[in-house]
Amino acid sequence: MIKKVEFAVPPHLKKFIEGTYLTTEKGYVKIGKRSELGRLIQFVQKVDPYPKRYKLPDNASIIKIQYYDESYSTYFPVEKTKELCELIDAEFRRELICEVRSVHEYSRAVDYTPFVRRFLDRYGIIPDVDIEMETARKIYRDYLAKISRNFHKNF
Repeated sequence: MIKKVEFAVPPHLKKFIEGTYLTTEKGYVKIGKRSELGRLIQFVQKVDPYPKRYKLPDNASIIKIQYYDESYSTYFPVEKTKELCELIDAEFRRELICEVRSVHEYSRAVDYTPFVRRFLDRYGIIPDVDIEMETARKIYRDYLAKISRNFHKNF
């Protein structure tokens, strides 16, 4: 059975998920059940004979997710949308760090801003509109600080 869920996310996360997964004809993002996001959705589902509707806030970017489930009686719980949004944000951060790190380590450039900008451009995220450029740079800068602390602690 094909099930659908809609909830509000920040604009950069919506574009990230739409760029990562396949978007169907009515604006729904098709999530496979073997993907990381699909596994998370399958994990938090619960049996509910009367599923609740999520109140969509005004002037927010709404992501529509479509997934497949064999069971007719399980639904995605409304109270788990905040946690799912946090997990999508963690996936975005991990992808940003992995991509920027793969290029930044091999180039001898000190400034990693072009690499962050290239990552945002690949997903169609507009810097300083969808996400602040300094916020995106801070994600990678915090990662570099963490690695540096661990390195100094070991030696």
